[in-house]
Amino acid sequence: MTPSLCRQFCSLGVLAASFLLPVAAHAQGGGPRPASIPVSAWVRIDSAHPEVLENALLAAGFDDEAIESEAHAVRLVVTPDEYQHLRALRLHPVVLELARPLYERLAALNDLEVPTGYLDNAQILAGLQAKVAAHPTRARLVDIAATYGPGATYEGRPIWALVVSDQVALEEDEPKALVVAAHHCREIGTPVAVLYAIDQLLNGYASDPRARALIDGYELWFVPVVNPDGYHHVFTADSFWRKNRRPFGSFTGVDLNRNYPLGWGGSCAGSTSASSDTYKGPSAASEAETQSVIGLSRAKRFERVLDFHSYGRETLYGYRCSTFPLQSWYQTEAVALSVAAGYGSAATRLPSAEGEHYQWQLNEGGAYAFLTEMQTSFQPSYSSSLAESVQIWSEIRAFLERATPARGAVRDAQTLLPLEAAIAAPSIAYAMGEQRSSAPDGRWFYWASAGTRALEFSREGYTTASETIAFSAAGTVQRDVALQPIVSVAAPQGVRIGRTAVFELESRSDAQRIYLGLPSLTATPIPLGAGRVLQGGFDLLTQLAYEGLFGGISGALDAQGQAQMTLFVPTDGSLVGFPFVVNYVTLEASANALRHVSQPLFVTIQL
Repeated sequence: MTPSLCRQFCSLGVLAASFLLPVAAHAQGGGPRPASIPVSAWVRIDSAHPEVLENALLAAGFDDEAIESEAHAVRLVVTPDEYQHLRALRLHPVVLELARPLYERLAALNDLEVPTGYLDNAQILAGLQAKVAAHPTRARLVDIAATYGPGATYEGRPIWALVVSDQVALEEDEPKALVVAAHHCREIGTPVAVLYAIDQLLNGYASDPRARALIDGYELWFVPVVNPDGYHHVFTADSFWRKNRRPFGSFTGVDLNRNYPLGWGGSCAGSTSASSDTYKGPSAASEAETQSVIGLSRAKRFERVLDFHSYGRETLYGYRCSTFPLQSWYQTEAVALSVAAGYGSAATRLPSAEGEHYQWQLNEGGAYAFLTEMQTSFQPSYSSSLAESVQIWSEIRAFLERATPARGAVRDAQTLLPLEAAIAAPSIAYAMGEQRSSAPDGRWFYWASAGTRALEFSREGYTTASETIAFSAAGTVQRDVALQPIVSVAAPQGVRIGRTAVFELESRSDAQRIYLGLPSLTATPIPLGAGRVLQGGFDLLTQLAYEGLFGGISGALDAQGQAQMTLFVPTDGSLVGFPFVVNYVTLEASANALRHVSQPLFVTIQL
């Protein structure tokens, strides 16, 4: 047994050797116990202490969503390799049901209602294409693997997202939300809920004011199947399959919802064994599917994220083991979502592990992010999934309609162009490297409990701005923030007769842009538009500067946003006490339009 497999199974071996085996061998008698199984299976392990055995199985890395305790036994889903190890530990698993292609399984249940029942990858794509055809101005398809990820999944499949907005072809200045399903491909009811929500929005646009408000006010991204390779395998080979389909030696697949960076290397991460159903992968974000979702999220900076799984009928919030200072507030919000879904106020819990998708969205993007467990089984009848989707739509709508406590835009105070800026809340003691920032389009948001807090907006080359915001339990504080660029000029050695004065220019926000020096005899303010004011005129000194009096009077700032201008001052005592002003401006590279105006340097020639 390899070290990683030992870590997964040795705790079970201790239990088996101590007191579980005698009961496991005889408690409930017969049942098939083959030497091996060809595919995943539901199995039963008999035990007088099922709760202890269940905890040991969880500690060994088995999927908590696929473990059920009974009066004298534990039922769980195992892979063929996990089955072999359970047998080697003499836990005597009894095979209850072998996995088979989902089509066969549903046919046996008399519930195969294609195309009105569960849809495979091709049918889901056809349905999304039909929605685009019916609503061309409000829906468009995006392959997020090709656009934001490595190109395709291991088996060469796209990962399709449907974008819904009022002018979907345009990049509008509006908040963005993400709803995803089927990280775990056997959870086939989750895409049903996402597709149902899409229909309620698009079909309700003309008649439902709430649907119209969401489409008009948001850019909504829906990913019905994050794991298309695994989803295909569920329909065609193994209905209990959970992971993706990338091979690792003799084993296959990574648990995509253990592959995200937050907590991936911690004590609450997924399994390190490739044989496990909760294998976290060889490295954080190692998988094409994970990379695609991360790439999309970094590009779009989603304000809110909802991830659907099954089963359990509950909403998960916060981190598992890592410190998260807003944990109690997110729990309160999770209660509201569970109530909206019809699950009740007690149907919330912490997650099973770390390395999960929604946790990464909390950590890196600061999103309003949760995981909802639907249903009471992985693969209920289609009619049951559709009925639950009606409830889930209420949750999705409440999730999207929840007022953002604070939002706005960050802009350059001189150019008024949007800025990506870091946002810090000194009163919130983050401990896991949480990042909060405005998007490249300047849009920012912040989720936090009620109370007055200072937020600090910063970017290299700009003066940090502090904004005091009264967060409330309901309602939104809208606050636009202007960051003043630091555009400086200095003469650290002074300006003296008989010497060459060096003027050091620095504007880190203008690195490698063109600058124009503008020395002048007076400090008369000249408005240059958009609130920019040049403290000086265009006079004789300006003219002489461009006729050779100043060196480096124009050029390009270097990669650090720096440059130098020089002026030789003759040895002439009559110049002592002579005042002038040194300014410069920077230009937009694309159109030579004015960008920034420096702070003036007031100079007096010295002896």
